Amino acid sequence: MADESQEKKLSIRCPRCNRDNVFEQPYMYHAGFSDQGFMYSDSGHCTLVWSNYDPVILKFFPPESRFSEDADLRKRFELALRPAPDGGRWGFSNPARCVHCSGPIAGSILNQIYYLVYPDSIITDQDGELSLVSQLIAGDQSS
Repeated sequence: MADESQEKKLSIRCPRCNRDNVFEQPYMYHAGFSDQGFMYSDSGHCTLVWSNYDPVILKFFPPESRFSEDADLRKRFELALRPAPDGGRWGFSNPARCVHCSGPIAGSILNQIYYLVYPDSIITDQDGELSLVSQLIAGDQSS
């Protein structure tokens, strides 16, 4: 009989160090299917995930905008965010990185729609609550 604790884990081998990175998720999540956005911290070891319907996203990225095409909007949003749990900054262009050697193991949201959830990740759209506002630097609610 299969070990149930292993059934829901995803393992990604790092092309740089050839070691496995194990995630508490059954597969890489598809942001588009879930109407979500994500970015990784500078270290690539934390993930910030939000709903595309979160009022914060709608303020920073109006419906007619496309964050993938507007570097100024992306930078304004990145600068408005609190630091990641690992102390780094969040960035749209940051890739997911190996927990052993920090080599890239998955692309940024600008390069792919699938994402990984690290242990210290922040998911702001759980249980029907949209809480991205809690990740903004105090007073920065967008202009």
